[in-house]
Amino acid sequence: DSFKQFLKEVSFASEVFLKAYKSSKSLAEAVRKYVNDLFAEYGLLILDGHDKDLKNLFKPVIKEDLFDHGPFQKATETTDKLESLGFKGQIFPREINFFYLDKGVRERIERLSDGGFQVVNTKISFTEEEMELLIEEYSDRFSPNVVLRPVYQEVILPNIAYLGGPAEVI
Repeated sequence: DSFKQFLKEVSFASEVFLKAYKSSKSLAEAVRKYVNDLFAEYGLLILDGHDKDLKNLFKPVIKEDLFDHGPFQKATETTDKLESLGFKGQIFPREINFFYLDKGVRERIERLSDGGFQVVNTKISFTEEEMELLIEEYSDRFSPNVVLRPVYQEVILPNIAYLGGPAEVI
């Protein structure tokens, strides 16, 4: 609603953007609409990364990251190798590389000393068993950070080629 109000005050927005934002329930929906309007004739495929079916494909990686911290170990090893060759580290992996998403919350997940999990800056916490159930039933509540985002992209739509920026050398 605040963005729709903003659009009323802007004189330079094109009709494509105005139509997309005025007819959408979320910013993500509006972006999909205007990108489709701008590039439809080129066959551009637009996916919603928060789609539950797509997130279900990523469950094994979510579990590996939350319970065994494998991605943290691999990213740390690779960063150490790059730094030993004189390159500067570009990413800073955490033991858990996911955000928790639900009802306006988007915060990191941390492991507690008792084996449970805490959503940072909230009172939301889970036991191991609750977390396993959450992954199974609500995989769309997990959003990968910079360490796992390329992995997620590769899982849902395998690449023929990947062009990354200087920070994506890992």
